[in-house]
Amino acid sequence: MRNKIVQIILLSVPGITIITAQTDYDCFIGEETGNVNYYERQNSGAASTSFSAVTGGSNPLNGEDVGMHSSLEFVDIDGDGDQDCFIGGHDGLTYYYKNTGSSSSPTFVEWDGNAGSADPNPFYGVDVGIKAAPAFVDIDGDGDYDCFIGENDGNINYYKNTGNSTSPTFTLTTGSDDDPFDDVDVGTKSTPVFVDIDGDGDYDCFIGEYNGSIKYYRNTGNSSSATFTVQTGGDNPFNGVDDGSWSKPAFVNIDGDAVLNTVSISGTSGFRMMSSPVSGTIYSDLLAELWIQGMTGGDVTSGDANVWTYSVAGQSWSALSNLSTASLTAGAGFLVYVYADTDNDGDDDLAVTLSVNGTANNSSATVGSIADGGWALIGNLYVATIDWDDVSKTNLATSAYVYDNAKSGGAGYISWNGSAGSLSNGLIAPFQGFWVQASGGTGSITIDVADKSTTAGTFYKTMNDSTGSMSFAISSGEDYEDNTFVSFMTNGEAGMDNADAYKLLPMTASERVVGISYAEGNGLDISNLPYVHEGSIAIPLDVMYLTVDADYNFVTNENDVTMTWDISSLPGHVSLTLTDNATGTAVNLTEESEIIFSTEAKGSFPAYGSGGVNIYPQVGESRFTLTVAYSTLTSNDEPANVPGTFALRPAYPNPFNPSTTISFDIPDATDRNTSLYIYDITGKLVETLINKVLPSGSHAVTWDPKNLSAGLYIVQLKASNKTFNQKLTFLK
Repeated sequence: MRNKIVQIILLSVPGITIITAQTDYDCFIGEETGNVNYYERQNSGAASTSFSAVTGGSNPLNGEDVGMHSSLEFVDIDGDGDQDCFIGGHDGLTYYYKNTGSSSSPTFVEWDGNAGSADPNPFYGVDVGIKAAPAFVDIDGDGDYDCFIGENDGNINYYKNTGNSTSPTFTLTTGSDDDPFDDVDVGTKSTPVFVDIDGDGDYDCFIGEYNGSIKYYRNTGNSSSATFTVQTGGDNPFNGVDDGSWSKPAFVNIDGDAVLNTVSISGTSGFRMMSSPVSGTIYSDLLAELWIQGMTGGDVTSGDANVWTYSVAGQSWSALSNLSTASLTAGAGFLVYVYADTDNDGDDDLAVTLSVNGTANNSSATVGSIADGGWALIGNLYVATIDWDDVSKTNLATSAYVYDNAKSGGAGYISWNGSAGSLSNGLIAPFQGFWVQASGGTGSITIDVADKSTTAGTFYKTMNDSTGSMSFAISSGEDYEDNTFVSFMTNGEAGMDNADAYKLLPMTASERVVGISYAEGNGLDISNLPYVHEGSIAIPLDVMYLTVDADYNFVTNENDVTMTWDISSLPGHVSLTLTDNATGTAVNLTEESEIIFSTEAKGSFPAYGSGGVNIYPQVGESRFTLTVAYSTLTSNDEPANVPGTFALRPAYPNPFNPSTTISFDIPDATDRNTSLYIYDITGKLVETLINKVLPSGSHAVTWDPKNLSAGLYIVQLKASNKTFNQKLTFLK
């Protein structure tokens, strides 16, 4: 299989060939005549690189005339797992070539219609003047690509995606409050490109211009609210670079040396669960900027060790003894206690940037043999963010847990169960370690390159929209806050189920406010409930204000707190009532938006546990009862119960034996033929489950592959010019 094409940029100007590609990808180069030449990389993953020209029908853009002075950008704009092509023209227009092939065998077809046509170009009618240069990036952290278009006058035009990751709608956004480049003008012929150059988890911007220099605008905001500040002199890594005329920067780890493998450690002293995109004996290199003690190869051999790994077999921590010889397996996580004083000179030195050299991981990794109920510390093994919902899981609970030392209200865990949680959309950053738990048997997890959120993860997020959810936000003044969640899925239970997420004790105890629900005596961060149920379900819900005593116990205290709730994603047939067990007051959550009350003092409990992962206990009677009442779903339900978008929901169970249920949503049945196909891993169609017009609503199909062998299969939903894919694992 040839390498996939990802975000390749070129300018069809004589003498200028500029590439942006991810590791092991190929190259397109434009000509002044408007032709596009295709070059395949010949020595994938090697430190030296050579490319071979591919001509004729093997060139997916063979025969396409993109015009002179054009700028190409490749991006999976429709979330189907392959790269589409946008061409910024000399005439100021942006042309769209949809990939109707696949990620490894692309076929580009120009779509030039308006929004209501069968072949819509999302930039139909958009004209920036002369020399359009598009660049795509998720600048607001909402899971879809936004677009910035450079142009001849040197400005950057911001088109926010007000649609989603599979059906984009680009809206021109202006003004200093909404456009991060509102006052930026680089002179002439601006050509932006985005990359997290400083490893702080958000995208920075480099802008080429007519005179050949490269401007650096560092994102001093964050991944969801960008603020770009120009960096000059020695703060610009391209200071003094002159490419002659009309520069366009591009970033790629083309030699496999992991030059972009950096991460910023900021904040205060505390624990960090980490991983590395380079495996092997990397600890001394990666952690060189931190204070390391208690082991050979650290800053000192004295003192308590502050780097640990977690044994899946023993369910226990083990400190490293030699930083220089210890080896990290791809896909494993590890724990570091970060001292803010990184050189032991008496003052704080954070933030620091950690980096690691070596060949970046570019294959899958499996961690297995996790005993039922046991925990494993996994790590993102790639330079790119991964999507937890895409990761292959066998006998695992559906929740992932990340430790956030900078969590508002005190260091602690954030979680995601595939539907709800404070780990935003289940996206796990590079260098991040996370917990998983086996459930229902011996567990294993496989992380694959397709799980990167910049590829398949982008479209899967839309398919994995929650069936329903709601959340509580608890705050005590300006100092402490917390969240707790309720999700609604077809696999939900009134008691414990596989999608419940525990409320985990922090690694370091500190004063805080905690919101928590309970099921069967277990403290939960996310309580997963059935989507359809007869009658109602009562959930114990507690809010505690905690301090820490001299014996390292959490002590419950009286304190004024405010609790609000978000029910915007609550299913239309579900109603919620919150009853204060201390006063007897009941509140309909659809009629009120917040309550203010005082927490209760009701004793203490240890702020620690005996294992690597420890759960908040149930302390006395919960302050509240959340009553979840269900109405009957019928064909005459109000429109609120009709899905708003097409969606393919996670099959359950998956992996499966002997059968699995595939659920999907159809919002509009008018002249909408719906097909549901099953393909094997080679791409061969093995079964057609549905191929007809379906009524609007939520649908479910049970697939029982009696005559097929065990293995990986793909379910594909096609409806209304949209295509969704999902991996299924059949076990025997």
